[in-house]
Amino acid sequence: MMWFQTMAQSGFRTLVPQQPVVVGEAFRVQYIIEDAESFSDFIVPIFKGFQLVAGPDKYSGSATKNNHVKKLSNIVFTLTALNPGKFIVPGASVILNGKKITSNDVFVEVISEQRAAKLARRNSQIDASSEYFLHPGEDPYEKIRRNLFLRVNVNRQSCYVGEPVVATFKLYSRLESKSEIIKNPGFYGFGVHDIISLSDKINSTEYINGRPFDVHVIRKVQLYPLQHGDFIIDAMELENKVEFSNSAVHKRTEQEIVENMYGNLENEDLHSDATVYETSLKTESVNIHVKPLPANTNKKYTGAVGDFSITSSVDTNAINKDGEGYLTITIKGKGNFTQVGPPEILWPRGLEYFEPVITDQLDKQKVPLQGNKSFRFAFACSQPGQYLIAPVTFTFFNSEKERYEKITTDSIKITVLNSRKKVNIILPAAPDKIKNNSRLFVIAGVSLLALILLIGFLVKKKSGKNAAQKIVVENSMPSVESFLSPAQAKLDADNKIFYSYLESAIWNYFSSRLGISGSQLNKENLAATLIKKGLPGIIINDLSELLQHCERAVYTHVLPESGKNYMLAQAENLLQKSESVLIG
Repeated sequence: MMWFQTMAQSGFRTLVPQQPVVVGEAFRVQYIIEDAESFSDFIVPIFKGFQLVAGPDKYSGSATKNNHVKKLSNIVFTLTALNPGKFIVPGASVILNGKKITSNDVFVEVISEQRAAKLARRNSQIDASSEYFLHPGEDPYEKIRRNLFLRVNVNRQSCYVGEPVVATFKLYSRLESKSEIIKNPGFYGFGVHDIISLSDKINSTEYINGRPFDVHVIRKVQLYPLQHGDFIIDAMELENKVEFSNSAVHKRTEQEIVENMYGNLENEDLHSDATVYETSLKTESVNIHVKPLPANTNKKYTGAVGDFSITSSVDTNAINKDGEGYLTITIKGKGNFTQVGPPEILWPRGLEYFEPVITDQLDKQKVPLQGNKSFRFAFACSQPGQYLIAPVTFTFFNSEKERYEKITTDSIKITVLNSRKKVNIILPAAPDKIKNNSRLFVIAGVSLLALILLIGFLVKKKSGKNAAQKIVVENSMPSVESFLSPAQAKLDADNKIFYSYLESAIWNYFSSRLGISGSQLNKENLAATLIKKGLPGIIINDLSELLQHCERAVYTHVLPESGKNYMLAQAENLLQKSESVLIG
């Protein structure tokens, strides 16, 4: 979620309690705007799973950091939770300095009264061994070293190319601390898929040498090596502020972690008779040895590693002469789907085909990735007759069995009928004030354009033997509508399925237009590339919100209020605006 987190760096953030809240008990949600001389159009989010008790209440004030006074505006809502579970408190939106900005989404854990009572009993036992008190003469930095540390664990340090490595970054603490991530690790030479991020707030208790530690999973990723050799997962670095009491108190220590989003203000709450010490933490770098795949004589092998199956189908086995048909190849299973490209198809002579539209449905929580990837090829033919699409083969390396495997589809028969669809040209009604000769000019112009397009369609061939054919091939770039058509077809499907198709359509569009693929297909790289291409910032912001809505719908129970039809129309609108800049 890196792209979306940077959207909250403008000084607008969402704050909720760090600890679980209890069903029926009130808690506060705060939306804080920094350095806000004036703002407008505050959009109140919908709090699903909660009941609004009070608000919005508006407060103003200031805070000082590094001798800089920041003016703060705070909009507060008081809520109660209705049921136990893990819920999203969505970010709000405002217009600040003429720009629309959105605060970060946060998670709130809601627990039952019974569980709250059990935690209270456990905490009362742990409090007796709290490390919050700094004894006279005790070295604070030695105490920090023993009770606050950062670790990275990997599930393997030797693997094949394309075989995933899972890396988990955890903060262990028995102290009152506030930590800020100042450097995320680099994963050079790997394709990266996040499993857990900081915003998921995955916490637990682990015992080390008989002592309980609060453990926070900061990040968990699966990494797919792109080539053989020795690679390094470099360090994650944190800056920490640890608070110690100078006198014995009965207190349960807490931790807070942020990711270089809004920093820590110097005048944050500080308990009386307490001292804050600053320190840095970093993980050790980890060496990963990536083994080359065994020698393979199959020239069609494209680098797939895992365990897969393959199917093929057509929308219809009979098409009209000069009409279009569609062949879909679907690869299912588990493995490095990012390395799975379009399979080679032996098209029969006479069938003209076009580059495929690619969609995928992947469960990024599974290791390796599980799901399917589909390639939808459009084809046409100008000669009636019977045609046979030969079986499609796909080769992958099964790392569990340490061998190459080849899978094959069935052949498919296509009948091209000796009939042709009529081309109907419908002109919009012209205003009365347009003269008759203008109407004739428009009709003649449109008819001529339709005739040129029809002739171009009849003469285009894949191999391209003359200049006219080359022009047709160059102009066969899929339209925005063709990328969105799979999502259009899923409007009546389950919400998760529709939004998965919509998200894939957006990524496929930018992959096609920008020429990026594999590990380059991430939000941070996309945002930077679109900025270089000159795409207006407001379009990039709206694209980020659209993708965020899709991800929420696919991986959580939170759905956009505006509905599927609106989201599809919004996607078409934004891609058309992008098209005018990227294609011209």
